[in-house]
Amino acid sequence: MHNSVYNQKLIRVLAPQAAGTGDTLTTAAVRTRGFSGIEFAVGLGALTATAVVTVKLQGSDDNATWADIEGSAVTVADTEDNTVVRLEVYKPRTQYVRAAIVRATANAVVDLAVAICNLPGVAPVAQDATVSHALVLNNPNAGVA
Repeated sequence: MHNSVYNQKLIRVLAPQAAGTGDTLTTAAVRTRGFSGIEFAVGLGALTATAVVTVKLQGSDDNATWADIEGSAVTVADTEDNTVVRLEVYKPRTQYVRAAIVRATANAVVDLAVAICNLPGVAPVAQDATVSHALVLNNPNAGVA
């Protein structure tokens, strides 16, 4: 089973967020137990000139008290409209991980965020309820979809 669908659990952890500034958005927390790594992909939309956006990861052992994960912060330039920020932790030291998106100075749109749990101890993994379809095609023929 070398397919991503069987070896990764995808979870939508943040719905689209309208343009905003001066706030910190946090995604839903993801329990990392049973996986060797977790990645967060945060899709950014329109960034107003002078916007300062920082995406970082936070960890928690009790899903209540959160601390930044050292070295995880990425600052996005205001010219990087419509891009995706990917942050991954291999062998997280905490049971729960989430992403935090800090929007400062000028408006920034966040399209959505997903978490990808990688390298499960047991495969295939069951997809999260936020995933409506997961299809794997093995050596398909050309034809009508």
